[in-house]
Amino acid sequence: MKRILLFSVLLGLIFLFGCGKHPEKTSIVFAYGKASAVEIRVLNDLVKEFEGKNPSIAVILQELPSNPELQYKYYIQNVFEQKLHEPPDVFCLDLMLLSRLVEKVDWFSFIDWYFKDKAAFFPGAIEGCVYHRGICAIPWSVDGGVLYYRKDLLKKHGFSTPPKTFAELILQANTISSKEGCYGFIWTGKAGEDLSCTFLEFLWGNNGILVNGTEVLVDSLWGRESLQMMSDLINKHHISPQSVITMDEQSSINTFISGKAIFLRGWSHCRAAIFNNPSLKDKIGIAPMPCFNDTEKQSASCLQSEVLAINKHSIHEEEAWSLVEFLTSEYVQKKRAISINKNPSRRELYKDPQINGNMPISEFYPAFMQFQSRPNTSHYPEISRIMQGCIQNVLLQKLTTDESLKKATEDIRKVFREGSNL
Repeated sequence: MKRILLFSVLLGLIFLFGCGKHPEKTSIVFAYGKASAVEIRVLNDLVKEFEGKNPSIAVILQELPSNPELQYKYYIQNVFEQKLHEPPDVFCLDLMLLSRLVEKVDWFSFIDWYFKDKAAFFPGAIEGCVYHRGICAIPWSVDGGVLYYRKDLLKKHGFSTPPKTFAELILQANTISSKEGCYGFIWTGKAGEDLSCTFLEFLWGNNGILVNGTEVLVDSLWGRESLQMMSDLINKHHISPQSVITMDEQSSINTFISGKAIFLRGWSHCRAAIFNNPSLKDKIGIAPMPCFNDTEKQSASCLQSEVLAINKHSIHEEEAWSLVEFLTSEYVQKKRAISINKNPSRRELYKDPQINGNMPISEFYPAFMQFQSRPNTSHYPEISRIMQGCIQNVLLQKLTTDESLKKATEDIRKVFREGSNL
């Protein structure tokens, strides 16, 4: 009898603890750069939603500094030297940070096998994530250079469409500015990454190339014409003021929204500051940047992108892909577009009435179809700084276009030969 009683107690304990035990969750680490409070709240909500749909997965959020340079140092010194107990399974990176890291370390999974709906994304945004053998990241949100213009002033002076070429830009700007007493074309001419990106849009719009691998191609007919055009807008055609050379992004936007300019080269993320200005209500249009000849050449928009990549050394690669697939889904991108004004990387969402009712993005579509990426090289930051000096020397008329591009070419070749400290 005692044996039967003891057996019953043991059976009860086994049943109690055995049935009450939940299967252990798989934890994956998601690393991202520090963002605004509202962006963090949205991210937390999305993670909870993902975990609700995937109860066997727990997502650990790892916040890094917002500055890409500090992120780069963190990844090189900690993650890629394997100093962390729980390295990230999924990385949220700026596209240019990804290009620097890809050349330094072999840590990113090629995800072509998982990624089956590439056609749903902007082609240039996908191309920006291709390195060596395949796609190693997916664009989560996008940003690009566009031409903002005063559509009320174009209509008033008889122009039915915005300029497609620089010749048309010069004509429209001169015609309108002489009668309205304002600047023709404002852009960021101060030394900095915005200046490099603006030059690249001029160069690409002339079928030019900065570098191809380690081959430096900027000192070409197309490169010389592109840089000379930037200078001529200020020093010959006078549609851009001398003050452009010292303008940063904010001062160029301020000049435009104060009604002092007809055209502005700006990023798509500037739209809120521009469209929310009451004095410009229903007066602003958006178009692709001009090119040199619209019958032979195409406009270009310099791509900025937030991308998601997977750690190839993760032991939970399938779970990591599940998170990436969820976060880059149409549902999540729509939610981020409405709640935090993130431009989707999925093309169809640019027709979505809910998104456009919140903050119009449909006008960005033609420009975004012409996305091009800055050179995919770990040396890009130093190349960019060389080009900024090259451009400024020409804008300030310290050197001729030929002289400045020859010097820049030699300096860039030296970077490729000797490397840099970045």
